[in-house]
Amino acid sequence: MCRAKGIVNVNDVFIEAQSGVLFNQLIRYTLDEGFSGLEYFLGQPGTVGGAIWVNAHFLQFKVFVGDFVVSAKIITDKGLIKNVRKSYFQFGYDETRIKKTNDVVLSVIFKLKKGDKKILWEKAMHSLEYRKKTQPTLPSAGCVFKNIKKADAILLGTPNYTCSAGYLIDQCGLKGKKEGGAMISDQHANFIVNYDNAKACDVKKLMEVMKSEVRKKFHIELVPEIVLLGDF
Repeated sequence: MCRAKGIVNVNDVFIEAQSGVLFNQLIRYTLDEGFSGLEYFLGQPGTVGGAIWVNAHFLQFKVFVGDFVVSAKIITDKGLIKNVRKSYFQFGYDETRIKKTNDVVLSVIFKLKKGDKKILWEKAMHSLEYRKKTQPTLPSAGCVFKNIKKADAILLGTPNYTCSAGYLIDQCGLKGKKEGGAMISDQHANFIVNYDNAKACDVKKLMEVMKSEVRKKFHIELVPEIVLLGDF
């Protein structure tokens, strides 16, 4: 469930969404209502709770979900229900405090702005088309590794000092490499796609290859963006 919570002034709008709401459903709701803020995330998979947990982002436009959070209701690892402010999450690049505390998000309040519905949909569709052109369409878990730090990009002298982990993986000649039913995307090297009933262990093996080859060629230690659960 998601609903308009209230309006502080003529521009600010507060939206409360339950953790289990599909993130894309929330985005489409805000677009239809003419609320600006989440339009660049159109097409991103997962739930609202998942988007908060990882601080979902669209780096092309330098926007993060955490930018629009006001507060949230959580369950702590001790079973206590608490209302917390945005600062509690300590939002960062692919980082939040709750990754370490194991808190569970129940609902979130976002602060958005009133906007022009037509313009917002145009921005949303532009971002969606950008993803379609630059990211694979086969099933995947999204970007495998975090981008490198700017200082490392400068030290390596990457083109335009790009921080793209995908660029480094591509330079290692790994696009198209397969393991079982998994493959390093030939469109974007920082994606591992499921092209033929891939298993988690297939993905894990390719991740190890990607880390190893980048370490050998660039002396950079890639940091996983996706989270591995269970034993491999």
